[in-house]
Amino acid sequence: MSIINIFKPNIERLKSKKKVNHLIKALQYKNDWDVRMSAAASLGEIGWEPNGEDGIYYFIALGEWTKLIKIGAPSVEPLVAVLQDHNSSPLHCETIKALGVIKDKRAVEPLLNVLRDNKIHLREEVVKALGQIGDKTAVKPLISMLWNKDGIPFRCETIRSLGSTKDKRAVEPLIDVLQQESQKAHLDTNMSVLMEVVIALGKIKDKRAYEPLIAVFEENGCDCLMEKSAWALSQLGDRSAIHALKSAKNHTNTPRGVEKAIEKLDKVKRYPR
Repeated sequence: MSIINIFKPNIERLKSKKKVNHLIKALQYKNDWDVRMSAAASLGEIGWEPNGEDGIYYFIALGEWTKLIKIGAPSVEPLVAVLQDHNSSPLHCETIKALGVIKDKRAVEPLLNVLRDNKIHLREEVVKALGQIGDKTAVKPLISMLWNKDGIPFRCETIRSLGSTKDKRAVEPLIDVLQQESQKAHLDTNMSVLMEVVIALGKIKDKRAYEPLIAVFEENGCDCLMEKSAWALSQLGDRSAIHALKSAKNHTNTPRGVEKAIEKLDKVKRYPR
């Protein structure tokens, strides 16, 4: 018998004797997440009312993620502790999602550590959570992921997250992705990647994106991409885009999004400084 099992709490015995304090302590047992779940269920059966930090570990053990998100900032450190515990791996995916929704910057470095550990099955959720938090610390690591080989969904999530940070350091790398993707043969172009880059550049609102966005708008025949490019150009607030947009408007079946972009730019009084 291992040392771990010698000290493993006997949840059924603790419940039968109503040892509430011992069951509460078992909520943080580090060697077996099933023990924590059983302890939480037993506390509920006894009628214990969750409160404070103990209550947070109780909700974690039961997978009550909505309640943890509602609690907000006080949940962050316990959630990070779970994320850093390799014995809690079945809980890691939902833990990452909760940290993303809570949007507390204390979660950024622990989330980046998950990326560095190359946990492929969690990478997409981590990148999404980093984008939700929007902290500048994540920009460089996210940029390094732009050309990752883990697949299109992961690349798209990375691009979305960079757009969410609105950090201008991401502009040139995103333009590189946009141009390289645009230069591929038509059948090889990934429209999902193009769309996400265009949206991200629109969110960041940097004038360096003007020419590349105009090129995508004028050269790509996809209505949806045309609309997104027009929207992104309108976010830049540069009236010089109006000529290209109005030229497209003269053609039949122009997407409504182009007209909306023109309306927005028509209200711009001067070029942004």
